[in-house]
Amino acid sequence: MKSRRVFRTIGLVVVGGILVLAAPRRALAQQARLPRAKAPRTLLGFESPDAAGSWTGARCRVTAIHVSEGRSALSIHYPMRQGTSDAPVAATIAWANGHGYAVKDWSHYGKAAFDAWVDGPEPLTITVELRGAPGRKAFAKELDVQPGRKNSFELTLNDAADAIALNDVRSIAFSGNRLTRDATMTLDNFRLLPG
Repeated sequence: MKSRRVFRTIGLVVVGGILVLAAPRRALAQQARLPRAKAPRTLLGFESPDAAGSWTGARCRVTAIHVSEGRSALSIHYPMRQGTSDAPVAATIAWANGHGYAVKDWSHYGKAAFDAWVDGPEPLTITVELRGAPGRKAFAKELDVQPGRKNSFELTLNDAADAIALNDVRSIAFSGNRLTRDATMTLDNFRLLPG
């Protein structure tokens, strides 16, 4: 009885006399592994005075403005780029054997979440990028940070599993996109959520 369910979910196809397994793309994505996490895990809280020191790319500093948890957050400055060929500036943190953030195996969690604010009167379009091993694909999600309020975002990790191995998340990057002016974004409480 169990095998019939597998055939309906996965499907078998005969091509040139060879039996081929035909699975929907979603079935191949890495699901949250067991045991599932039962509690959230903060990866980046920016409570240390040198919390900005592990970031590369865009200029970062620790700030006490726009804090969602604890006493400090990370301020990221995105300079406006001249010319259309210039790639967006990203602020990137690498896992770096636990020196950048504590956990690279996110496969037991359902979501990654963070809070963000943008200084100024205009929204800021950002791309959050999760990267695995060098030379492999990355997961990227574009989001709009609205001015004048706290923006809380959640990334569904099953969506990221189509692009990267969730048990090997090696870096996190935040890019400022299509800038018409210099922009500053504050980031706080980057965490993994059960799900």
